[in-house]
Amino acid sequence: MFKQKRSISPDPTRYPRRVTVIGSGNWGSTVARLVAIRAVQDSENLYDEEVRMWVFDEQVDYHGEQRSLVEIINTHHENVKYLPGIALPENVVAKPDLQEAVEGADILIFVLPHQFLPKILSQMKDFVRDGAIAVSLIKGGFDREILPDGSSKIVLCSDLIAEALPQLKTVAVLMGGNLAIEVAKDQFCEATLGCHDLQSAAILQHLFDSEMFCVNHVRDVQGVE
Repeated sequence: MFKQKRSISPDPTRYPRRVTVIGSGNWGSTVARLVAIRAVQDSENLYDEEVRMWVFDEQVDYHGEQRSLVEIINTHHENVKYLPGIALPENVVAKPDLQEAVEGADILIFVLPHQFLPKILSQMKDFVRDGAIAVSLIKGGFDREILPDGSSKIVLCSDLIAEALPQLKTVAVLMGGNLAIEVAKDQFCEATLGCHDLQSAAILQHLFDSEMFCVNHVRDVQGVE
C-alpha cells in the first residue's frame, strides 16, 4: 500500500516535545491513545512520553459506586464513560485543571465539541507557551456578523484558535472520515493533515502517522478543514 513519505525531517532543535490533548470524549481519548503509543515507541525521542489529556471531571458509575472520571482514567487506564472497553496507555495522564494540562506544552491537540472552543480558548490563553504548535481535529465552524446588514461569514475553528492564541507558531488541522471506535480498535484509517508550515507539518505527521492510521500532508489548511 502506498504511503506518502515525509518530505522534511522534524526540527531537531527541541527535544522532547510535550503533548497535550484538549478534550476527552471518545475522539479525544482515541487521539490521546494514538499519540501516547507513538510517544513511547518513537526511537527519535521527539516527544515526551507523558501525554496530558485535559478532562472535564465528573462523577461516573464504576462498578456500582460514584467515582471521579479523572481518577478512573489515571488508575484503571480507561475512559469508562466515553470510550469504554478500550485500554489507554499508562502514559496518558488525565488533568482536570486546564492550566496544569496546557502549561509548558509544545503541541496542543484540540479535540472537543466546537461550541465549547471559545470558552476554553479564553481560559487557556495566558498559559500557552510561545512558539507552540496547535492542531485542530474539531469539525464545525461559527457564524460571525461582519456587515451592518447582518450578513456573516463562517469562521473556521483553526482561525478562531489562531486569533485567540497569537503566540502559537502555527495552527494545523487533521481531518478524515473516521470513527473514533475504528481508530481505537486499530482498524485501518486515513486522515489528511493541513499545515502551512512544513517544519510543523513534519512534527505533526510523525506524531500521528502509524501503520494503521495513515496521515498525508497538504498545505491547504482551509481546504482540509
